[in-house]
Amino acid sequence: MKKIQFLFMAVVAVLLSSCFATRTTIGDFNKLTDNGDTNVALVSKTKQCYAVSNLVPLGLKHAETPPSGNCQITTKYNALDMLVSMCTGNLFSMKTIKVYGLVSEGYKPQEPKPVINNGLQYELEGGWTVGGSVAVSYKFAKRYSIGFGYWLGYFWSKDLSIVNHIENTTGMYKIFCSAQIRPWNKGFSPVVGGYLGWQTINLSDYQEGYNRPSLYGYSQTQMFLLPYVGLSFRCGSNCYITWKVGYNMAAGNIKMTDEYKEYNSQYSYWGYPEKINASYPYTALNFTHTLPIGAGLHTKAAEKVRKVMNRD
Repeated sequence: MKKIQFLFMAVVAVLLSSCFATRTTIGDFNKLTDNGDTNVALVSKTKQCYAVSNLVPLGLKHAETPPSGNCQITTKYNALDMLVSMCTGNLFSMKTIKVYGLVSEGYKPQEPKPVINNGLQYELEGGWTVGGSVAVSYKFAKRYSIGFGYWLGYFWSKDLSIVNHIENTTGMYKIFCSAQIRPWNKGFSPVVGGYLGWQTINLSDYQEGYNRPSLYGYSQTQMFLLPYVGLSFRCGSNCYITWKVGYNMAAGNIKMTDEYKEYNSQYSYWGYPEKINASYPYTALNFTHTLPIGAGLHTKAAEKVRKVMNRD
């Protein structure tokens, strides 16, 4: 539990240090654009990279500015910048610099990205407690989505502290289906969802030169259910970052092999448990991007079903 609390505090610290934007206006930009809200066009865009928590710049890049000098310079962290900063522990970070000019000076206004309320999504997630997953989901509407994915990482259990000297004991992967409800489609929103699937845990203690049976077998596969709640933030037209907290409930425990039970009875002072709890607390950070692929596919399918039913 202490490891989970530390991970949560570290991620929150990175996110809080990264979520800001600054806007600087030059010349008569505000006067000519009604305080920067109308007749504005994107002139240029660039990224500035830093090391060691934004302290050391890695090459200074300059964005193009209008010859007249009337412009607005915006510096902020977008979803990708935040994700890079979080994954590297803020040792490497980026920020996005945009320069806006006047439409009256010949710059073409940038068309806003369309908001996609249904279609295919890809998801990247880190946590569970130590590992990561990739998933593909389908967003049916503003609030509902289902999907499937694959997770790979290390197994965590409070009982592993007893056998932490065993080599190669914590490999695990999961194949799962997922479902999520996000009630609000803008800004921050609570989320409720869950994962259902199979988890395979490798607790083999095989070591070359040791003539003894395996403690818990080479691998054990179990069904699991993982309900969660969380907080989601819409960080772009079709991008979301979600912090999730839940509990991974496995169907049963990891049991010691019968061969080792007999072998271990001669050396009971080793203290190996006969079974290990395979359920554990869950926490993770998820990034989801909705794509225009397959938008409206479910409504078209439903319409075809209605036509067939009415024909009969």
